[in-house]
Amino acid sequence: MDITRHLVPILVVVAHGVIFTWLWRRSVLAKPELEPGRITFAPLPEIRILLLVSGVVASAMVIISLLALEKSRQAWVPFLFLGLLALISLAYPAILTIDVDGITSRTWFGREKKIRWEEIVSLSYNTQAKQVTVKATDGRKITHAFQAAPLVFLSEVRKRTRLSVKITSQTKTTEIPFEESGMDPGTGPGPVL
Repeated sequence: MDITRHLVPILVVVAHGVIFTWLWRRSVLAKPELEPGRITFAPLPEIRILLLVSGVVASAMVIISLLALEKSRQAWVPFLFLGLLALISLAYPAILTIDVDGITSRTWFGREKKIRWEEIVSLSYNTQAKQVTVKATDGRKITHAFQAAPLVFLSEVRKRTRLSVKITSQTKTTEIPFEESGMDPGTGPGPVL
């Protein structure tokens, strides 16, 4: 009985790790929403479902731990699950939008961050995490992680900024300069990475 009490939390953490790894790989296959003058990169539907289920499970664990645990010795356990619930609410990825002015990141709490095209100074892509980071002149960053189509996002930003990109793999970092593809920017898919 004592081993099952310790085994369940470990299995929950391992399951979340496996699911998040699968989601990182899945993000390449998802498509962004195309509108006239705007491309929206929303969080993957799977990440929304995972965070909703995780929130419900963490809420249930708070309630169960408040009702079932011995008050004097294990009073810290509900706070542990309450902290997990707070982390889950903060883990929801922002919605990224590329439009004529620049890149906008909007969280589900309503906080909005915008970087105009002329403010962007560097681009980086982490191949392991499938994560694109755009950095502004004043140090602000917008990161594309757990949203749809990271390579499409990177290609669109490169097309508009004409910046080189630093690609980081497990062992090294390579900088790839921007090169014209010979196509009219308004008609083609953009530069080749």
